[in-house]
Amino acid sequence: MNVTIHSSGFAATPAIEEYVQRRLGVAFGRISAPIRRVVVRMSDINADKGGIDKRCQVQVQIVRAPDVLIEDTHSDMYLAISRAVDRAARTTQRRVGKARRFSTRGPALGGLGESDLQPLSPQLRELLRLPADSNPEEASW
Repeated sequence: MNVTIHSSGFAATPAIEEYVQRRLGVAFGRISAPIRRVVVRMSDINADKGGIDKRCQVQVQIVRAPDVLIEDTHSDMYLAISRAVDRAARTTQRRVGKARRFSTRGPALGGLGESDLQPLSPQLRELLRLPADSNPEEASW
């Protein structure tokens, strides 16, 4: 996984960069997604004023899917990193799952494969007024 770390308003220490790498490894290690790149942007919004002003933005670039962009703000940079990375991993997993469902089986089947389709029940045939020996795929509506 190609990771880029940027900091603005403060100098990123080696400890923070190592923490980011470790959190990304844990959070994204279980995701079987073709991730092109992860960009982590950290900033101290009001460096001289204090308060809840540490921002971490995580951008995940996925092959054949829209980017995931998550941002978290907290007074503790480590907590902002952890929360943003975890949310980005969950969102990436969801987005990749949706992309796989629609690309492999097509939206027309609603995520079902041909083998998942069952024959029409007698009650449904009666409701649709289909003869018992007819094939609904061949019917001309």
